[in-house]
Amino acid sequence: MVDTHGQEALGDLLRHNRLAVLMARGLARDMTLPDRLKTIVAESRTLALQFNSRNLLTIRTLAPMLSAASIPFVVIKGPLAQQLAYGDFFAKPSSDVDVLVSNEVFVSARNCVLGAGYELPEPCASPWWRIFLGEQHLLTDNVSLATVDLHHRTQQPGCPTPRRPALFLTEPHLVRLGEIEVPILSKINAILLACVSVAKALVHREPAGGYAADIAAQLLALSPLELQGLFVAAIEQRLSSTLHLGLRAAALMFGICVQFPKTPRVVLDAISDRGLLSMLLTPAADDVGWPKRRALLWALCDAKFQYPVEVGWALSSEICRRIYNAGEGE
Repeated sequence: MVDTHGQEALGDLLRHNRLAVLMARGLARDMTLPDRLKTIVAESRTLALQFNSRNLLTIRTLAPMLSAASIPFVVIKGPLAQQLAYGDFFAKPSSDVDVLVSNEVFVSARNCVLGAGYELPEPCASPWWRIFLGEQHLLTDNVSLATVDLHHRTQQPGCPTPRRPALFLTEPHLVRLGEIEVPILSKINAILLACVSVAKALVHREPAGGYAADIAAQLLALSPLELQGLFVAAIEQRLSSTLHLGLRAAALMFGICVQFPKTPRVVLDAISDRGLLSMLLTPAADDVGWPKRRALLWALCDAKFQYPVEVGWALSSEICRRIYNAGEGE
């Protein structure tokens, strides 16, 4: 039996990694949770129902508008991705709706969302958000709808950037939502994006257990041919090391192992399995032995020339951020 302190620690881990509902679903039917963990699971289920219902209504509102404007898009993350991975729209709380478009149609897509009663906050209109983060938050006063994060990039400075972000828009999977079908990432691209999210979480020292769960669940749904396609796509996007990191995370946490086409190098091989688990699940703990961020970036770059390019991009981003913040302070 886990004592009260242990229940609180486990509860914090589950909440921060958005794993409470999935953990409860994975238990044997005859297993009984301690009272405190029951409460934490119930709270997470309630949040998932509240947030994700609002997200689904937002998607049903915006998706037909984007389609009518002939704007190619995919909804990434959130309840639709959870339906594909877990067969459930309410597996994890998701506070925002994330929509990915190409850079070429980003302004048109933003205007479309603004036409639905959304507003662009002044900070998000800065070049740092638009160019370097590759996204903008669009807010609404309608309490029935969620914030929309409109993206044209799928990774932030400081992590390896996909070589061709537009490939994430190709061959989307369609999820039926009432009377409409909404495009989401293909199974292969969904796994790649989850691996990208693991890398970003480690660089920013944020919990990544939920992303590892997404990788594990979606790997189980791949056919052998699709698995080969995953490795091909990772190579094409220069995300092989990022993929290897995500697969290592899924193997450590959930025992989901896949057969590589060839023996790969171990990403972050100087970090033990126990150390990586701590980085993934409890990044704020005092005893986590974090490598330098530049060491993480070096480990995740597929090619030698990629590292200086990514460093230059990250430095440019930081300069832009500081210039904008200094201007705001005047």
